[in-house]
Amino acid sequence: MSKNHFLYGFLNPKSVAFLGANNKGSSLAAIQIMNLIKSEYSGNVYPIHPKLETVMGFKTYKTIADVPEIPDLVVIVLTAKIVPQVFRECGEKGVNKIILISGGFRELSGDRKNTLTEEINNIAKKYGMRFIGPNCLGVFNNWFEKSNSSSAFNIAIWEHLKKGNFFYCVSEWYSLFTYMV
Repeated sequence: MSKNHFLYGFLNPKSVAFLGANNKGSSLAAIQIMNLIKSEYSGNVYPIHPKLETVMGFKTYKTIADVPEIPDLVVIVLTAKIVPQVFRECGEKGVNKIILISGGFRELSGDRKNTLTEEINNIAKKYGMRFIGPNCLGVFNNWFEKSNSSSAFNIAIWEHLKKGNFFYCVSEWYSLFTYMV
């Protein structure tokens, strides 16, 4: 895949921040961070949590603004109602790629009074951000480091796969999108 392809940054981040990160092993954000550890991800991991000092052994930051660099990718696992504010904070930080794990953007109830979808779309457009989601379970790139047969960028699949010629994006309604490289 060309470095100019819009998916490249989602699949090859050198740094990733997790909003909603915690130490509860059953939470989705914790599982995603554990997947990075298990898949020998070599990039920087920045858990964001307002109260915890560390998450899964990584130093935490209270807000995205506190992270010492602009993360290549931000993963959001928070309640839907605070996602627009988090999108604004990410945009102000300079983040341009987000994976939105959160649900509750009208898809469950069909509630037309829920304008969160429009809000995050407008914020993303204002700041030039691209995002995958809502309801995304993550992405998997087994070719993250071609020279290291053990490494991957894995925040989606719960097992380690041998390197192949595809990546997965598990998204809304648990559909599986496969892209051949």
